[in-house]
Amino acid sequence: MGLDEYPEVKLARRIIKKHSLSIPFNIENLIKQYATLIFEQIPIDGIDGVSINIKVPGKKPKVIVNGNIPRTRQLFTLAHELGHLIIPWNIGTIIDETIDESVSNSNQQYWEIEREANRFAAELLMPKEWLLSTFEKKPDFDYLKEQICLNCGVSNQAAKIRIGQIIPDIIELIMPAKWIIDIYESDKNLANLQKKIVLTRNVYDHAAADRMVSVLPSQIIYCAERNGIVVY
Repeated sequence: MGLDEYPEVKLARRIIKKHSLSIPFNIENLIKQYATLIFEQIPIDGIDGVSINIKVPGKKPKVIVNGNIPRTRQLFTLAHELGHLIIPWNIGTIIDETIDESVSNSNQQYWEIEREANRFAAELLMPKEWLLSTFEKKPDFDYLKEQICLNCGVSNQAAKIRIGQIIPDIIELIMPAKWIIDIYESDKNLANLQKKIVLTRNVYDHAAADRMVSVLPSQIIYCAERNGIVVY
């Protein structure tokens, strides 16, 4: 399933539209519209946040964020907790663990809820539309990462993960499938097509070949070699 198909990602986009959010925005002010927000020292290792009274009739939700963690983690935690409040099937009290899922004894249902909130948070704080617009203005991954950290307030690691998630969209932006197919239909010469992609889109030859393989209606394989040795 692509990220765009996840309901929690769609919910994050609805929140962005509902509140007319643009990067950067104040996540604390946003979450206060849905819950009581408290910054407090949480005396348990590995707990960044807790959401209480989620969708409990007659009770206002409460979000507690660990006041001792770095600001970048606080911002993502805030967005993550808002995800729990917004996602319809997240209810009750949820304690967010930061330990490695692979070594946890928690059940898979819990970790799926956590993954949903993470996807919500990533789209809310680093919307795909804004990322692609920023990249289109200056197609440079280092620049994009810098802008994400500067404007979205997240860590380098979070920015790298988010960029990795939208790589397919960036590839489509750089080398649109329809554009490649149209060129191929007018000239079946694959070498000419690859050369045109490389020269006009400023990409490596193997990146152009990868894209050709993925979008062309023919069955194509390719091999990259250097000095008689297969390298790709």
